[in-house]
Amino acid sequence: MEDERRNTAFARALAASGAESFRSLLPRVTRPEAGAHAVLVHGAGPEPLAFAALALASAWMCPNSDEHGPCGECGVCTAVDAGRAVDLLDIRPGGAQNLIRLGAIQETESESTQEAVPLSRFVRTRPLMARRKVAVLHSADRLNQAAAHSLLKTLEEPQPHVRLVLTTADPGRILPTIRSRCIRCDAFFDQDDAGPAPETLAAWNEFLKEAEGLLPRGPEAVPALAAAGERLQKGLVGAGLESGAAHAEALRMVGEWLAAGTVNPEVRIACTEAHRAALGNALPDLVWLVFFGRVARAGVGT
Repeated sequence: MEDERRNTAFARALAASGAESFRSLLPRVTRPEAGAHAVLVHGAGPEPLAFAALALASAWMCPNSDEHGPCGECGVCTAVDAGRAVDLLDIRPGGAQNLIRLGAIQETESESTQEAVPLSRFVRTRPLMARRKVAVLHSADRLNQAAAHSLLKTLEEPQPHVRLVLTTADPGRILPTIRSRCIRCDAFFDQDDAGPAPETLAAWNEFLKEAEGLLPRGPEAVPALAAAGERLQKGLVGAGLESGAAHAEALRMVGEWLAAGTVNPEVRIACTEAHRAALGNALPDLVWLVFFGRVARAGVGT
């Protein structure tokens, strides 16, 4: 059986670093009596995370799956490996801001934002070939605010024939209410966080010099903090990032720094929510004002 599975997505996932975490997860999701309907896979690198997502999809979808995984031979396994499984929905970020928008999660009135098959429509019907339907949300930390709240409703009312896989390199950027409804596989493909890349370190250190003195001043320092955030963003552009990527990276760095500096769970949630709200706005100067305004109201640094 091991040889027969060698060329499947499942086998590639097991062959990768950190696979023991994945092996221990399998019995929890493949048992008939298992109540797990959603898994959040945390790791570094889009390719290994994609392997993990397909492996879980195969384990859930294969009619011959057991505690060791899918059979790797049936029509469902073959279809999953070939990328043409009708009972598998693949949701990825897109657009200028590289986000998963509401149209990917539920049907909307706007044709410009509506995906061909939103998650809400996908989960209504039973599987055609597989044991279960599976939806994979790649880079789930890129859900915008509306999409995240819509996904939460799906997680709160799971369909017995549907399973969800969420992948992310950064679980802290996913709503805590979403994380709490998923089985987490935190160690899978995990790597040590090396901090800011060398080319961004100078811009980051300049930001820290300003922000650490401003933060304790509370709401009155919001305009100055916002200006510091904009300078960080421009510094990342100078280090070689394109404008949109620099904006998102600067917000990520600041959000993680603020969240790591407090043990107050309400403050950490406020950072996550503020970061998500900021990513949904196209005006960088307003984004930073909104971000630090929410952070100040949450009491960070005071």
